[in-house]
Amino acid sequence: MPTSFEIAYKPIDQPKVGVNGYDGFKPGETTLLKKGTTREGWDGERTKALESDILLEHDVALKMRDGATLYTDIYRPADATGPVPVLVMWSPYGKR
Repeated sequence: MPTSFEIAYKPIDQPKVGVNGYDGFKPGETTLLKKGTTREGWDGERTKALESDILLEHDVALKMRDGATLYTDIYRPADATGPVPVLVMWSPYGKR
């Protein structure tokens, strides 16, 4: 018999520039995050300082099989010369 469980989640409001680290919809923009950089996170908390330079590509469009377009931010080492694993951050908000 399947075990029942609850899924934990935190409801959020639509992003507003300047709130919880959201800095707007910026397709095609790239930012270099320097070693030691911190950012504002949820509820005004500061993030841990970066241990190396990171290249951030903002709002990269991903076309899904069903035709939907999702936008994601791609973080990768700034000195990468070949393929690397990436951390993908997705938001349901952006260009509609």
